[in-house]
Amino acid sequence: MSEIHEMSFASKLYRLLIWGFWRRNVRLGRARPDGSADDFYGFDADAVEYMHYHRIGADNEGLWFSLHDGRAFDWRDDRSRSVDPLHDLTI
Repeated sequence: MSEIHEMSFASKLYRLLIWGFWRRNVRLGRARPDGSADDFYGFDADAVEYMHYHRIGADNEGLWFSLHDGRAFDWRDDRSRSVDPLHDLTI
């Protein structure tokens, strides 16, 4: 499998997950239904380097998206307070 094909698959997966979590935030009243997932999170799926379930030093457990620029966000759009990049790598 080529690296380009793998990146395309991962990007599609991240896009589906981000959209699903954004919809969840809309239902919870945390995001506007007339907006978009990209607007709510401030990044798109192509910015995601990988995802993981725990980030050391963060208050929240759950799914985290780590971006190519080093930032990390959970599904609620809470930014990691950790400067230590230790985490459990998932994808």
